[in-house]
Amino acid sequence: VHVYFMPATGGNCRFGQYNVFLKNMIRKQKMKNLAVWSMDTQNSYTGLGVKFNKLVLKAAIISDVMYDMKNAIKALAKDRVKALTVFDAEWKKILHCLVNKGRHLESQLEKTAHTLKGLALKYPIEQAKVVALMGEIYVRRDDFCCNSIIERLAEKGFIVKTAPVLEWLHYVDYLVKRKIIQSNFSVSGKIEFFFKQRLQHKYEKGIKETLSASGLYCDDTVSMEEIIRFGKHLISEQLTGESIVVVGAALKEIMHSACGVINVGPFACLPSRIIEAILSSNMNLKTKMEIEGKHGLNPEDNHEFAFLSIEVDGNPFPLLMDAKIEAFCLQAERLHKKIVSGAN
Repeated sequence: VHVYFMPATGGNCRFGQYNVFLKNMIRKQKMKNLAVWSMDTQNSYTGLGVKFNKLVLKAAIISDVMYDMKNAIKALAKDRVKALTVFDAEWKKILHCLVNKGRHLESQLEKTAHTLKGLALKYPIEQAKVVALMGEIYVRRDDFCCNSIIERLAEKGFIVKTAPVLEWLHYVDYLVKRKIIQSNFSVSGKIEFFFKQRLQHKYEKGIKETLSASGLYCDDTVSMEEIIRFGKHLISEQLTGESIVVVGAALKEIMHSACGVINVGPFACLPSRIIEAILSSNMNLKTKMEIEGKHGLNPEDNHEFAFLSIEVDGNPFPLLMDAKIEAFCLQAERLHKKIVSGAN
């Protein structure tokens, strides 16, 4: 018997419909010994016990970091083919540890960081041009949809930093703690939720610190309070979903760890359309400074940040989108130069 784990959520997003589609397909195809197990945001995806949560949280955090490290290799490695071969070998070793219930995982992460540190880079990651890729929770981490974007930007020397899965887990915890969504915890569920939060922060800090020693990742933990602070200036906390998270993260990250932001989503995705509408007119220095509480900006110094919203489904982009990507890269490069010159 196989159980397919497909998380769900409420609200106006198709995220809540993926599990429905799978259940209907299993029923129509009369597949035997196969079921879909969906946990949702109301219980913050708890219910499988602290022991199980430990391994899942570690796996999610490691996956987030390694994904960004692979994108860094694509943009920075002197010998890209050789570097990716080394990376894939290390990734298999980490997966082997996870399959064996996390045995020797910490020591393997240290070995991986040491091995990857030996890769020859064109220049240090601190000097690299970074573009933040955000948007719909599944699409932004789907290679079939986003790989062409990542490859194209890597060819131009940009590292694509993808919004992590962990960001969504932090967001769901935020909603539950502030009772924006009503949880249905039992007593044991409340205890599990408490320990899950503690472990989440502990593992995130430890794993990111370990893997950042590779020189392919800049340690940057998720601060959901800060993301929401930047987002609720433009969108209500009560409108739950990716919209406020992406809007807040985009304005938080720009000029800090990114010189451009790309929002991706599936065709006709409502949250993605909301994000595009809001950021198209607010992705600028004036809005960022207002949120940060800085005033007195000279109108002549205000400028638009590099922002691009794309609906992706894996198909080749039309010529118009190709042109938009080129313009986005030029704008992001200009901002990167300003950030570097300002730091010096």
